[in-house]
Amino acid sequence: MKIFLSHSSEDRPFANELRARLEQVGLDVWMDDAALIPGADWVRQIEGAIGGADVFIALIGPNWPGPWAHGEMTAALAREGAPKFQIIPVYLPGARKDRVPASMRLRVGVDLEDSSAVGQGLRGLAERLAAEAPLSEAERLQHLGDIDGSIKAYDEALVQLRSLSKTDSPLLAATLGKYSSAQQRAGRGIEAASAANECVTIFRQLADANQTKFAHALALALDRYSTMLRNLGKHDEALVAADEALVIYRRDAAASPETGRKDLGLSLSNYAATLRELGRYAEALSTAAEALTIYRRLATEDPSSNGKDLGLSLNNYAAMLRDLGRLDEALAVAAEALMIFRQLATSQPEAAGRDLALALNNYAAMLRDLGRLEEALAVAAEALNIFRQLATSQPEAAGRDLALALNNYAAMLRDLGRLEEALVAAAEALNIHRQLAMNRPEAGARDLALALNNYAMTLRSSGRLEEASVSASEALAIWRHLAEELPDAFVIDLAITLNNYSGIQRARGDLSAALASALEALAILRQRLGSSHPDVATALSNVAGINRTLGNLGEAEEQYRQALEIFGAALGTSHPSYAASLHNLASLEVALGRLPEALSLFEKALHTSQKVGNIYAQARTIWSLAGLFEMTGRLAEAKAYYGQAMCLFKDMGNSHAVHETQEALHRLRNIRV
Repeated sequence: MKIFLSHSSEDRPFANELRARLEQVGLDVWMDDAALIPGADWVRQIEGAIGGADVFIALIGPNWPGPWAHGEMTAALAREGAPKFQIIPVYLPGARKDRVPASMRLRVGVDLEDSSAVGQGLRGLAERLAAEAPLSEAERLQHLGDIDGSIKAYDEALVQLRSLSKTDSPLLAATLGKYSSAQQRAGRGIEAASAANECVTIFRQLADANQTKFAHALALALDRYSTMLRNLGKHDEALVAADEALVIYRRDAAASPETGRKDLGLSLSNYAATLRELGRYAEALSTAAEALTIYRRLATEDPSSNGKDLGLSLNNYAAMLRDLGRLDEALAVAAEALMIFRQLATSQPEAAGRDLALALNNYAAMLRDLGRLEEALAVAAEALNIFRQLATSQPEAAGRDLALALNNYAAMLRDLGRLEEALVAAAEALNIHRQLAMNRPEAGARDLALALNNYAMTLRSSGRLEEASVSASEALAIWRHLAEELPDAFVIDLAITLNNYSGIQRARGDLSAALASALEALAILRQRLGSSHPDVATALSNVAGINRTLGNLGEAEEQYRQALEIFGAALGTSHPSYAASLHNLASLEVALGRLPEALSLFEKALHTSQKVGNIYAQARTIWSLAGLFEMTGRLAEAKAYYGQAMCLFKDMGNSHAVHETQEALHRLRNIRV
């Protein structure tokens, strides 16, 4: 890189110091006293040097511009627009900015008017220019989707910066932050967190020395580090970092409400996401609500700039309402987010297409939770269509999104009993994930395991149990490998897969393998999450179901009751999981011959399902009540309840359940009531 250094004679000491620093980092510097050839045409030499320079640096002091500096500036401005040519004004102590032409003053410059910061500022400029080529290349490659290429360029920039910098270099810290994000996109979580931690360390040192200048950068670095830790499953550490960032942002927002609110909203959203991972759902919801209030105000003031952030905040809030079983509220919030993204996609189709598709998928999931399966499928199909279009034009960037959308679509087809279509969609998703995992194993392994799980569940629903077992075994092997390397990040996924695998083995009739897998999953979840977490209750219910099939009804009852107690304490008695747990226990009471107790539990489950608006759970419980009435000879009630269940299953479009209910009614059709 060739640099032309322009200065007034009075500022020669600063020019000499900067030239020394630039040459120290290997840059080619042209400066008049060192480069002019005696007896030659000075003007032509200067014009030739400016014409061949990549960077023109103007040192602007109290007496700038002198006659030579003015001519040099004019020649540099004449080259404005030349490829890769930069003009950088550097304001020295005592600089008179009112004398600087607008064409120069409007450029991003380097402010060294504080005499105590001149040395550090000149060093920082030299470092920036030395690392500029690899940094520019890294950002260019990242924009093109070449993550490996961008990481290589960042590595080169970091080597250069580390050889030049002290440990308190802001540019080194900023580059580490970008590097950590690139590593995260490549699926290298440990490397990402390590770089993010080093970035935090440097900005903390800088903020200790100059809080006004570097506190905001420290907060950004802390939030990034918190996200990296959360992705590694280190949720307690992530919360500590997110909390420190939030304290800084609250202070900034109190001092400068107009400029600090948006950053505070982002930090609150990050803090809420971390609380959610820890199972602290009520606190997460409260924090997300505070973020949402901020984004509503910002969007009211400037809809065009803040509409997307409001939509994202609404979706986050909807997800946390969903965690707490407040499904109708969650759906309303998700609908508002979807409306915003539809508006944005109309005005900015290229920029907002992916956001709209993600909002559609989120809304479809809420409809599915409520048992509104046909509506959910239609919305998921719209999202899938958008992702197909994006994958056609951006195969590298949008392939993963398409595969995830296919898996969502397959799950909804499976719910509706459209199993052949579900298998086609799940197989397409699996093929995409296999290809992505071949191209980028570190980033693609997790998604491949999830796709294998989804395909296995679809095969199981189709009755193809041996194929389902093979697919689930492959997924389980991947999760075991990942959990061995990064237990904090992947051991929960391993437990979930063990539960899925257990269900398939149970369907195959291999109850010994089913119980062993279910107990392993339960042990993992208890160790990682504690005995009072809802995921532990889900695992307990799975173990109880296998014990029931094995005839161990006493153990099953104890486990179902433990699960019910955990769900009630953790999520409340108006949550869908609590209703499902009541239903499980009621079914066991039927098996134990305790029919009055079973009736009471089924009625409680039905009441809870009606309260939360879960149509599928209502239909399932009404169907079970009909079966109980049939067993006890209350045939008129049995017929009535089967009829109610039939109507709900038809409304949902669940053909398999409709068929089963028709068979039940067929049994009763000739009975006089």
